Order: sequence, then structure tokens, then C-alpha cells
Amino acid sequence: MRRGQVRRWTVDIEIAMDEAAAAVVDLARHKDALPAPLLSDIHHLLQSLGWGISEQARQWVDTLEQQTTTQIPGVRRLVWAATDLLRLVDQWDAGRLDDSGANRADAKDPLDTTEADAEFESVITLFAGNLPGSAAVASSVVEDSSVQAWWSPARLKLTTRQAVQAALAAALAILVGEVISPQRYYWAVITAFIAFTGASNTGETFQRGVARVAGTMAGLVGAIALAHLTTGHQDAAVAALFACIFLAFYVQQLSYAAMIFFITLLLGQMYTLLNTFTDAVLVLRLEETAAGATIGVAVSVFVLPTGTRATARAARSGFLHQLADLLEGCADHLRLDRDSDLLALTVGLDAWGRQVVNTYRAVARGGLIGVDRGRLRHRLSLLGACGAHARALAAVVTVSGTASADLGTACSDLAAQSRRLADLGALPAPSELAAEVTDARERVTSLVAVLADDDPRARPAGIEIGRVADALALLAAP
Repeated sequence: MRRGQVRRWTVDIEIAMDEAAAAVVDLARHKDALPAPLLSDIHHLLQSLGWGISEQARQWVDTLEQQTTTQIPGVRRLVWAATDLLRLVDQWDAGRLDDSGANRADAKDPLDTTEADAEFESVITLFAGNLPGSAAVASSVVEDSSVQAWWSPARLKLTTRQAVQAALAAALAILVGEVISPQRYYWAVITAFIAFTGASNTGETFQRGVARVAGTMAGLVGAIALAHLTTGHQDAAVAALFACIFLAFYVQQLSYAAMIFFITLLLGQMYTLLNTFTDAVLVLRLEETAAGATIGVAVSVFVLPTGTRATARAARSGFLHQLADLLEGCADHLRLDRDSDLLALTVGLDAWGRQVVNTYRAVARGGLIGVDRGRLRHRLSLLGACGAHARALAAVVTVSGTASADLGTACSDLAAQSRRLADLGALPAPSELAAEVTDARERVTSLVAVLADDDPRARPAGIEIGRVADALALLAAP
């Protein structure tokens, strides 16, 4: 089993999951119009897929295929996605991933060759074994100093700015922390310093500060309750201590606040074993933590700040440029030019999608003033739709080997519109550009309708191209 095949299988699974989720969302919008027996069948199918009961899921797929309700677009789409998911899971379970010709119309796919494996290069650079954060995007914002004078402090690199911020925040935390408690001031210093660890803009710093205070507050209550239970029971206290260590590391990637919660429980158990536990000590920790978090957020906002919204705009621009690259690659394949590595372009689009989600989340949670969260969620869903349908298009083009110069031209047209949207400072687009994107959507829709009648083999690719056009038009619309 080669790395290229595993990577390809992973992307195929993701595309099938996208289709299934989109079908469920579509069906949920028309839930009231669907008959109760159909809803029950759909529920059973999704439940079987969720629990990995493949045979039962296939039976429900057959049941839905035999019903006339498969004429409903959402049901038909769900049946297709479920069938594809079951095929891919069976391909993995049966060990047929190393069969280069299995379920593949194009057996000469360069991604399945030994030479491609030998030249394998990771599209995403991991950081300490984890996916990268938004620091690279924030750095590009900071280093875009075309309008800054050479002497301006705004020209400082992100790492230098964060070093200055962390040093100043730590110094202020020492002063304020000593006023609260000369013996425990280091808690405020640690909080102020850690507020900048893993954060690349003011919104993320605010998130970390709030999460640390919230985790400490919840941990304070839990530590007091747990300490009263384990006092005088050393074995139980030791067991609770190691459990807290395990859980703190286990939830680290899931929730920073949850990690701080378990660390606070850990400290409570340590003081219990040392017979120095008092409620006042943990209350003092909360006060020092709140002071350090406040100082960290204040410094990130007022001293060499890195704009959260500017970072989000840079992530969106990178996503749309990568989307354009993928659409151009699909256009080349539709013109029978197979030099573009669609899989690498797809993985790159996924990476930019994660950056968009992370930065938009920081704007929604960290930018408390003037943030329209409903609009942010809407825009994020449209960007997600663009990515999902572009990935599906890449899969259809690669697997089916569809050839159509007209569809290739449509892809190139959409790629050009995506680049123009990427170069905008803000969305929605100006009325002139929005009209151009809408016109492109109408041209693509008309072309897809004609090709669907003339060449049924081009229909799947045409459908995905049309969906990308719809999402771009909605993204540009005022």
C-alpha cells in the first residue's frame, strides 16, 4: 500500500462525507414536505452509517433506491454519497487499496505510480506533529508593509512583535501580581506569557485569555469539591492526580479551557498531598490568572497589535486563490492536459479551509465590537460550499476521465472570478464585480444544461461546476 493511494483514499472519503452532509442539510430544509416513512428510512440509513454497520446500511440504500422518492434531489444525492462511502470503507476493510485498477476508470492516474510515491512531498508542513496554526497567515499580513514607512514599528516581523508583547506583558504582570500576592505573583506572569503562546493575533489572544480564566474558575469549584473527598485518603489523591495529568493532555487539542480545568484540579490534589490545601489558595490563583489574562489581552490590543480581521481576510484570500488553482487544474484535465496534481491542490485547499475556519472563529469570538456573527457564519458556509464542490469536481474529473473543452473554459472562467474575489479587501464585492460573477454563473448554468443533454458523461462534472458557480455568486452578492 503506497502513500499516494492512502492520501487519495482519504480525500475520496472526505468528498463522500461532504456529499452526505450536504444532502442531509438539503433534506432538512424540506423536512415538513417529506413523508414520515421516508424520513424513517433516512434516519435508519444515517444511523447505520454512523455506527459502521455496513450490511445494514446497504439494505437501507437498496430500500431508498427502490422507492419512487429517489426522484427527490436530496434523497438521490444521499443515496449516491452513502453508496460511495460504503464502497470506500469496504475498499479499506478488504485491503484492496493497493489495487491500482480497483474502481478507477483511469488506471494511468499518476498518483498511483511508484515514481509519484518516490517523489512524494507533503503539501502541509506539520508543527510538532500537529496541523499548523494561523501564524503563517498573520505573518503575511504583518509583512505586507507597502504602505508603512521604513521606520514604522508596524514593519516588525510577527515573531519580534510577539516577543515585545510577551516581555512587556510579563513585566506588567510581575508588578500587578506582587500587589495581589508577593508569594504567588508568578501565576499572573505565567498566564500573561502563555496568552501569546499559540496565538498570532489579538482575537486569538483574547480567546486564550478568556479560556484560561473560565477553565480556572470551573477548576476552582471542582478542586475544592475533589479536595474535600480525597483529604485523608492519600491513595485516592494520587490516583486523582495522575488522572488529571492524563485528562489535561488528552483534551489539550480539543479545548484549552478544559485543559486548564484539569490542571487546576491537579494543583488542588498536589496541595492536598502536601497538606497545604486551602480554599483561599485557589481563589488567589483565580485572581492572579484573571490579572495576567487581562494584562495579556490589553497588551495584544494596544501594543503592536496584529489585526484579527486582517488575518481573516488574508486567510480568505489564500483560500480563494487556492480554489482558483484547483479549478484551473480541473480545466486542464478536462482539456486532457494531465500535468496538474489535483490531489495536491485539493489538500492545499483543505489546509486553507482550516485557516479560514480558525481565523473566522477568532473574529467571531475575539472581536466583540461591530461583528455580525450571522454574516460571518453565512460567509463561512459559502466558502465551505465552494471548497466541497471543488473537491468533488476534482474527484469526478480524475476518476471518470471526462473530456470537455467547454467545461474546461467554464472552470477557467470561475477561476478568474475566484481570483478577483480573492483580491478584494472586503466582501461583498462591488456591484460591478458582483454582476460579472452572476453573469458567469448564468453562462455556466446554461452550458451545463446543454451538455447534460448532449453528453450524459459530462453531467456529473457539470453539476459540480454549476454548484461552485452558485456558491461564488452568493459569496459576491451584496
